[in-house]
Amino acid sequence: MTVEFKTVDEALDFYWDQMLTDPATTLVGVEAMLVSTPVTHERYPHLEFYRACCFLYLGQLQEALEALDLLLDKAFNVGDQHQQRRVQNSRGMVLKSLGRFDEAAQALEASAELCQVLKMPEAEIPVRLNLANLFLELEDQVTAQWQLNLIFGLPMAQISDEWAGELEFLKARIAIGRFDFGDAQDSIKNALSVAEKLAYHHLRVNALTLLGRVHRLQGALESAVAILEDVIGDPGFELEGVLGVTAYVELIKALMSLGWYERAATFIAQAQKILDRQYNSKFQYQILELTAASAAHSGGYEKAYLASQEASRLRQSVNSDQVKHSLAIERHQREQTRLQAERHLTERENELLKASQRRLEVVNEFARELASTRDTLQLGYAIYALMKKHFDAHVIALASNDEPNRCLTYRAIIERNQALPLYCLSYDLEDSRMVQTVRQGEPLVFHDDDPLIGYGDPTLVPLSQLFLPLKLNDELVAVLSCQSSQVGHFQGDDLELILAIAPFLTLAVDNARSHEHVYELNQQLREEKTTIEQARKQIEHLANHDMLTDLPNRRALDERLDLLMDSPEPFAFAYVDLDGFKPINDQHGHAVGDAVLKVVSQRLRHVLRQSDFAARIGGDEFVLILFQETKQDDLTSALQRILDSIRQPISIEQRLLHVSASIGVVRYNQEVHSRTELLHFSDQAMYHAKRGGVGGIHFFEPDTN
Repeated sequence: MTVEFKTVDEALDFYWDQMLTDPATTLVGVEAMLVSTPVTHERYPHLEFYRACCFLYLGQLQEALEALDLLLDKAFNVGDQHQQRRVQNSRGMVLKSLGRFDEAAQALEASAELCQVLKMPEAEIPVRLNLANLFLELEDQVTAQWQLNLIFGLPMAQISDEWAGELEFLKARIAIGRFDFGDAQDSIKNALSVAEKLAYHHLRVNALTLLGRVHRLQGALESAVAILEDVIGDPGFELEGVLGVTAYVELIKALMSLGWYERAATFIAQAQKILDRQYNSKFQYQILELTAASAAHSGGYEKAYLASQEASRLRQSVNSDQVKHSLAIERHQREQTRLQAERHLTERENELLKASQRRLEVVNEFARELASTRDTLQLGYAIYALMKKHFDAHVIALASNDEPNRCLTYRAIIERNQALPLYCLSYDLEDSRMVQTVRQGEPLVFHDDDPLIGYGDPTLVPLSQLFLPLKLNDELVAVLSCQSSQVGHFQGDDLELILAIAPFLTLAVDNARSHEHVYELNQQLREEKTTIEQARKQIEHLANHDMLTDLPNRRALDERLDLLMDSPEPFAFAYVDLDGFKPINDQHGHAVGDAVLKVVSQRLRHVLRQSDFAARIGGDEFVLILFQETKQDDLTSALQRILDSIRQPISIEQRLLHVSASIGVVRYNQEVHSRTELLHFSDQAMYHAKRGGVGGIHFFEPDTN
């Protein structure tokens, strides 16, 4: 259907809304507008930008990047900062999707800086959202949370529904990172509401995938399967391209946790088809790890081993790339931080020329000293040192607010630079001034005309006390208490200065708290990686060993022979076949037969030297590789010891059983050219030994056999 527009602006408004739900149709319309609109029209660059965005929403990332790069060059040439801002933000999204994280961070930071230069805080919100999502991709929870904090510091009144939905999705991802599933589900619900209102399919798919993950992590596996199957079965799911593999990964994990491996294998195959069309190494190693688990469950140990090996290689490559990207981003951020700090310092000095120089220095010192502190106790020491230096405090106490449990949890109590024991303070203790601060939400100051109580040393009588609530976006994060043995502190100019410092204190506490959550998550990830590595080793062992006797199997034998036949070291190859085993198996059953085979295998291990090799290649058939004794007399003695060991009575379930063995021997030399010949000649020799009587040894000789 052709839509007629009176103006280009009317068309731009229509196509921006349509782009979220139908980027393909939007692209057709925009390209038609580009043909009919003069290149000199002031809105022509907007139409070009919309065309590039359509490529982005269609998943045509390379086309989108090429179009955006051309637009950026044009915007630089004409000095159009608004177009630069828009294009850099979209470039960052495309580069992130292509896995070029360091370049993406640079583009997004450039866009954020232009938003600040142009005084467009509402435009900075989507840029910060994209930065936060980028750092979540790099598993940097702390920096993602920092970007979210920056968003909450921006005016939110004019935020569009689209970005409000993306913000709720981001909050959900961060909440999952700290295992706060209640907050995560609330944010997902809000994101889905926006997606339904706007018919924003991409947001709906992402939010439902995240909801499936939450259900899986909470153990609601069947609910997770239902949600994720609904996502994958959506007719528009194909538009997600390779990014849709996230939903497959979550679904397959849920199915495997339920033990539904056959259904999981079906979805593994579907995900692999997507990756065959649009390769992504991060998704590929996840699918390979799931393939290995599925194959191992069905007994395909060799397939599991190969998939596990390839997954391990890809994981190392992805991790290496992520480290490189993270280091590049960190270098860029340090440079940007340095430049911004220099610029902000200059601006602040200009703004505060008439203000107190001491105030500026103190604020900067607090910001500088607290910014890099990640541990809560060390943060307590840093706050104490600064409060003692500038406000003559002898005690500080920092307590985090635990509203769900209705208590304050002390994280640091420092008196005269010594840490005191920590404890919790219930909201029910209404006489506590810490609790009163929580209830009132305002700073409380007390002096010597009030009855004051200290923390530790009873001889240190506090004559001034301050209780400072630390808030982030109207949420009480913590309460800071400071005590001084001097009269009249924490009021007037000092109190104003402390209130100016309070936002830096709040961010430092919140960063430390986020860092602790990330540390716990990393611990869990390390344990998970250890489990995966142990499983990989187990799979590798099963692929090369006989499951009954744990001796090397035919596959391991072939690999050993390939190595030996390329080396000059001489060896003897012995084919061992048990005599009298079949009657035991027939008379007493397979369980007893298996027990006999285990005993024989243990005896072989015991009698052979550490340098020798034994493998089970069939029912009651074993192969030995003997080194050093290449002379026939020495070999005969060694093999006789093996026969004597096998002949010893075997006690199974109060039965005394007897087996013996016949052995055919081949000495590896120039007349034996392959492992096939070794097996064939030793097998012939073994049957020759059997014809000579039970428990015999026969050496293969080319001229006589």
